[in-house]
Amino acid sequence: MTFGTLSCLPDAMNGDLRLAMLGSVSAARQRVPVGVAGFAACTDASVHRTPKTIPANTTAVLLVLDRPLGRGLTALQDLHRAGKAVIVTFAESGGMPMADLVDTPESLRAFFEICRLTDAALATTVESQEMLRGADAREVELIPPPCPVDDPRWDFSTRPELRHGIMVGTCDFTTHHSNHAAALLSLREVAAQTGEPVTVLRAGRLFDRRMVRQLRRHWPAGLPKVVSGPLPADRLVRLMATHKLVFQLEWAGGVGGVAAEALLAGVPCVGGHGATERIVFPELCGFGRTPNQLLELAAWLLGDPAAAGDAVVTARALAATHLSSDEARSRLAGLVDRATSRAGARRSAVR
Repeated sequence: MTFGTLSCLPDAMNGDLRLAMLGSVSAARQRVPVGVAGFAACTDASVHRTPKTIPANTTAVLLVLDRPLGRGLTALQDLHRAGKAVIVTFAESGGMPMADLVDTPESLRAFFEICRLTDAALATTVESQEMLRGADAREVELIPPPCPVDDPRWDFSTRPELRHGIMVGTCDFTTHHSNHAAALLSLREVAAQTGEPVTVLRAGRLFDRRMVRQLRRHWPAGLPKVVSGPLPADRLVRLMATHKLVFQLEWAGGVGGVAAEALLAGVPCVGGHGATERIVFPELCGFGRTPNQLLELAAWLLGDPAAAGDAVVTARALAATHLSSDEARSRLAGLVDRATSRAGARRSAVR
């Protein structure tokens, strides 16, 4: 179970808005502010690993839903008893991960109850917005997670002459909607034709080592480059920046953390169904395109560095317009304000 706290102090609307998150969300993205952790970064967040550390003067709490939902429901009820306003969001907001979240009668019942009780809901994708609305959650607002492309502290890009090959954006063989093995198999011909190596990040499990061993047996020598992982997010983005592009065939959707990382690395992201891909790489994302079309796009960008550079410039301009930290902070503050007002009315009704 993953929790987050959103501090809404009396002068929150004047700048004192702090978002605190913990567990898998903060751990995965703590060093690079992409995905849901981007909300934490744009509000100068502190990280909490247990609800018990929530400051007494915090009036609103962001509850990040993950498995099991029954524990999330218990947490929400406890927070209400403590007089807190509660805003819910998903740890993973793609269609397939959300379907996995409510895949039993018990988890579906808990989800309906969570949406009935929550004071507001933060949707980070169109899919999560519709799912929350379908369960009658209150005050559902869609706010894409920000990406700090206008902050030089998060510019990991490097010189074009230092970039070589393709990096596979996914790394999990066991999550089927990542299509990780399919991406690797699809890239073999591109690697053979272009001579560009393909970097795969390999987890430390025996299963992953065996999968990569099978891959190497069928690839031209030297073209698959294996990097042992997992890597901290900042090291991962620096590794991305040494490549000509990032490629993925994932179907899960979600916020699109890989595309955001590629954007900070200064390289194009080809493929993927996440919200960030659709917003900043609309001509390269997997939405509405076949794997063959995506491979053709990858081969084109590998052979045309100017086109790859133009794709990044366009993507950063789109991110500055649609994924602005200031805009996300302002809208988030408004959602907190409405949730706090609703919680106040609820407490008054109980009295």
